[in-house]
Amino acid sequence: LSWPGVIPSGHVDRRALVSGTDVLPTICDFAGLDSPAALDGESVRSLLGNPSAPWRDVLVAELNEARMLRTANHKYMLYNRGGHQAEFLFDLLQDPGETRDLASSPDSTGVLDRCRGLLGQWTARTGGTFESTKREVR
Repeated sequence: LSWPGVIPSGHVDRRALVSGTDVLPTICDFAGLDSPAALDGESVRSLLGNPSAPWRDVLVAELNEARMLRTANHKYMLYNRGGHQAEFLFDLLQDPGETRDLASSPDSTGVLDRCRGLLGQWTARTGGTFESTKREVR
């Protein structure tokens, strides 16, 4: 975001997990309007003056048969089509290009379980039915 005299240009916040769903609530906030209650997004206005302001630590995106969960360090993806599932896990700090899938790595079991749990919580909170049914990958 940039707004001369209000939002300094050139600042990049790599900590905050922001989504396209945050755009309309942010515009409404700056315009002094209430954001529609049915929206999932949040205004990022509080982050602009205070980068350490409380903010979400998990972001979920959904598209048809796929869900993506993003944390500060990891990206977890779950595809669920016709009863078949595939999972992917990437360490974004060590592998920002997402070239090494860690979902089947025994060293990643804890992170994978945490991501599955977070996606399950998000699914329950949003009233969906999309979650991992597998405890073991592939």
